[in-house]
Amino acid sequence: MPPSQPAAWQAPATWAQPGWAGPPGNALPAHLAATGRPRALAGGVLLLAAAGILLLGTFLPWLTVRGESMNGFSNYYCAGGECTATNRAIPGFGDRSNSVSLENPGVFTLVGVVVLAVFGIVLLAVGRVVTIAVLALICSGVGLLIAAGLWVVANRVVDSFSLDAELGAGPPLVALSGVVGLIGAIVALAQRTPRTVEPSGPVA
Repeated sequence: MPPSQPAAWQAPATWAQPGWAGPPGNALPAHLAATGRPRALAGGVLLLAAAGILLLGTFLPWLTVRGESMNGFSNYYCAGGECTATNRAIPGFGDRSNSVSLENPGVFTLVGVVVLAVFGIVLLAVGRVVTIAVLALICSGVGLLIAAGLWVVANRVVDSFSLDAELGAGPPLVALSGVVGLIGAIVALAQRTPRTVEPSGPVA
């Protein structure tokens, strides 16, 4: 009497081992298998590049006024449609009506440098973390808006001093860092987990 056939085909025991990801052609990348997240190499590198550009833009000249160079650690004042920049603070200027005072704005840009660098390092080390990528997107967008405001103030100083002032490389670089940060965050968010093909039974 022939032996009875099994009710259903069963996969070999080796296929049922925990962590098995399919045949060699469909194996998960080492980083994905270790962390459960896809790599975010491009996004992390772009965020680190944004941090570097922002750091450079903070210390490079924002303006040159009558031969004196101003950067992120100078003071910028606007009132009545006129703006000025100085390396010395003007006490009480902010108390004037319809006035704007920006003293040492480079302190805030340095905070942005640290934030972008931390986000970039996390993405490189851990892989795509949606929360980090979303925060990087928000911070880069806010930073870009702030950079645009700083650029406007710098241009108004140039207009106020006419031929005695010229715009430096700082404000454009600060704005560029926001653009690069946005691109890096979007690239990180766009990264998807590779799909694997489930093993099928042997062909009779």
